[in-house]
Amino acid sequence: MEREIGTKVRFFVEEHPENLHGEPRHQVLSRILTPETYQYLEERSWGIALAMIEINLETARIIKSINQYFPNLPVTAWIVLPDSEGYWTNQFNVPQTKKKVEDLKAWANRFDLSFDAIAFDLESPLELVKAFANHDIKKILHQLKQIRRLRHDHKLAGYQPEAEMENIVEGLRKENILTHSYEMPGLLSLPLFGVLQNKNFDIRVTMVYSSQGLPTLIESWIPTLSLKTGTFPAIGVISSTGNNPGRDLGEDNQAPIEKYRLIRDIRNLTQKATRDGSQIMSNLWVFALTDIEVARWTQEALAKTSQ
Repeated sequence: MEREIGTKVRFFVEEHPENLHGEPRHQVLSRILTPETYQYLEERSWGIALAMIEINLETARIIKSINQYFPNLPVTAWIVLPDSEGYWTNQFNVPQTKKKVEDLKAWANRFDLSFDAIAFDLESPLELVKAFANHDIKKILHQLKQIRRLRHDHKLAGYQPEAEMENIVEGLRKENILTHSYEMPGLLSLPLFGVLQNKNFDIRVTMVYSSQGLPTLIESWIPTLSLKTGTFPAIGVISSTGNNPGRDLGEDNQAPIEKYRLIRDIRNLTQKATRDGSQIMSNLWVFALTDIEVARWTQEALAKTSQ
C-alpha cells in the first residue's frame, strides 16, 4: 500500500488556443477535467490553477460543475491577458491586470462561481520571453531597450506599477480573497526584465521547471531558491500526452520532462526540505495537468519519496 506525505498539490491548466489546432478550448478542458480526475484530486485535497484565457459561458460551466459536484476541489483563477497586452502580469500592464480582475469578479458573480484564490503570474512581457527562449540576441536587445524606455517614462510620470499592483492585492484582501503569485527564479525576476517586484501575496510560488535547465543544476537549484525566498515550489513542464501544455515560445521550446524526472525533482525537494526542517513541500505546484495520468504520476512520486 502506498504511503503518502501531506503535500497539497495544485496543477496548472493552461491549454492556450495556439496549441489546440483550432479545437474550442472548452472541449479540450472537458477532456482533461473529467469527473474521474475531479474525484482523484478531491480525494487528496488537491486542486487546479486554471488560466483565465477565456471568461465565457463554456468556461463558467466547467467551473460551476466543479463547484457543484466536487466542492472540496479548490480552483484558483490564474490571471492572464491577451498577447497584445503581454499575457503575464508585468510592469507595463498593471491597469489591464486590474481590469481583468474586475471582469473576472463580475463574471464569477454572474454565474455564481467560487474560486479559492486569484493568482498573478509575474513574468517578463511575452515578446521578451519568446526572444530568450529562441536565443534571439537582436530581439532580446530590442525588447530590453524598449523596457528601459518604458521604465524611464514611468519614472518621469511618477508612475509606480508595484504600488498599483499592491493596491490590487490589498483590495482583494479586504474582500477576503486570497492571492497567489507565480514568480520567476533568481536573475529572471530582476526589474530590468520588466518583472514586478511585489511580495505581498498570501502564497508565493517559485517556478523552476526541469525542462528549462540542466538536470544537475536543477537538483540543487529548485530547493535552494524556494528555501531562500520563502516560497513554495512549482515543477515541470510535464505532459502525459506529449503535447505542449503551455505557450508556444518558438522553435527552441523545450520538450516536456519525462516521468522519472518528475519523481527525481519531488524526491530532491522532499529530501532537502527534510534536512533543513523546511515546510516548502507542504504545497507543490505542477505544470501541467494534461489528463489524470499526470496526477497519478505525481501521487506515485510522492509515495516513492515517503517510503
